[in-house]
Amino acid sequence: MTTKQTKESIQEGNQGQEDAMYTRSEFLDMHSKLDTAWKELDDERKKINKLDIEVANLKDENAKLEQQKQHLLNNFQQLYDFHTKLEDQVLNSQTAITITLGKLAEAIVRNKFIIPESNKQES
Repeated sequence: MTTKQTKESIQEGNQGQEDAMYTRSEFLDMHSKLDTAWKELDDERKKINKLDIEVANLKDENAKLEQQKQHLLNNFQQLYDFHTKLEDQVLNSQTAITITLGKLAEAIVRNKFIIPESNKQES
């Protein structure tokens, strides 16, 4: 081997080491970026899990509110039915009272005014 070949061989070796160092720094940089990406992915997964739990809680709350709404609607329907029946009863009672008062007034008029006048005319 000549001196020239030796120098070239040393230079090639040095160039290989520089390439290896550059490749290693690239590797470390990419590894760092990959770790950062995994951390971001884990953070997003945690957020998604929290949101899933919150959605489940909101669904439970919504189901409870829906049951309360149904219960209130049923109560309202019952109260409305009671009101309607009571209104019918009051109307029927009022009608009966009015008819009774009319008949009573008619009887009073007949007894007070018509019958005594009939007796006077017969005499």
